Amino acid sequence: MHLEKTFNVDKSKFCFFDKCYTLNQYVLHSALIVYGFTSGVSQMKKIIFMLIVISCIATFSCHEDLLYDGLEVQNLDFTIPRDGLVAEYLFNGDAKDSSGYGNDGNDLGTPDYSQSDRFGNANSACGLNGVNSAVSIPENSDLDGFSSIAISLWIMPTVNLTSGMGRKEIIYKGTGLSGQVSYVINYNDADGILQVAVVSSDGQTHSKILYSTSFDANTWYHFVVSYSHNGDVIFYLNAECVGTYDEDNMVGNVLNTSHPVQLGRRADNNFYFPGLIDDVRIYNRALSATEVYALYTEGN
Repeated sequence: MHLEKTFNVDKSKFCFFDKCYTLNQYVLHSALIVYGFTSGVSQMKKIIFMLIVISCIATFSCHEDLLYDGLEVQNLDFTIPRDGLVAEYLFNGDAKDSSGYGNDGNDLGTPDYSQSDRFGNANSACGLNGVNSAVSIPENSDLDGFSSIAISLWIMPTVNLTSGMGRKEIIYKGTGLSGQVSYVINYNDADGILQVAVVSSDGQTHSKILYSTSFDANTWYHFVVSYSHNGDVIFYLNAECVGTYDEDNMVGNVLNTSHPVQLGRRADNNFYFPGLIDDVRIYNRALSATEVYALYTEGN
C-alpha cells in the first residue's frame, strides 16, 4: 500500500465544485454550446463567431487575478464547514475545543499559545519546541470509530523538514503498537516522506498515502486528509489534491482505540514536532473539494 507521487500544479486545469476540467475541455464545450445557438447563420460567420468566443473564454479563464486555477470565486460564499465537526482547536490562548463537543486538549510540557497565526494575529497559534511540548486530547468516542473521517490543520515548521532529519509526528491517534492506531499524519517515517494513514476496525488493514516532499521553515502549510467509507483516502496540500489511495481494503469503520489524540508527538513520548500548529479540525465525515478550499481560504 505504497503511493508516492510528486506533482506540478497544472494551471490548464480547474475545478468547479467537485468536477474538474482542462481549459481545452471547457473552451470546446462552451464553443459547441455557442455553435448550437447560431442556426441560420452562414458557416463562415459561425466559424468567425466561435473563434471570437473561444478567444474571450480562454483569456478570461487564464486571468489569475480573477480566478483560482480557473475557478471564479469572488461571488461564491465559502464558509467553514460545521456539519460533522467533532473537535476544533483554534489555539486562541489555549487548547480548548470550540466544536461544542468539549474535547479540550491538555498541555504536555509547555506549548506556547502566544504565537502568531498565519495572519499575524498574536496569541492565536500553538508553538511546539520539538523536544518535550505537545497537546494531548483525551480519548472520547467522538474522535474515532467513524465510517468516514476528515482532518484539517495548519502547520508552520520552525526548521526545514527534509529527508534525514528524523521522524516528526503531526497528529497521532493511538499508541506506538501495531493494531492500536486509528489515524496518523507524520513526516520522515520513511525518508523524505509525508505519511497519511487511516486504519480500519480490524486494527490491521489501512489506507495510506506516502507523499515525497519537503517543507520549508517558517512557512505555513495547510493539510487535509479525507477518508470516505468506500476506502478512498484523499490528501490535500494547500487545497491541491496531491495524493489519493482508492483501493477498498478497509474493513468496517475507522479503528476505535482507547488512546488520546496527540498533536505534535507520538503517544510513547517520541518524535516531537518542531513548529507551530493551528486550526485543527476533526470531522466524522469526509470533506468535498469545495469544503477543503473553504478551509484553505478561511480569513482571506
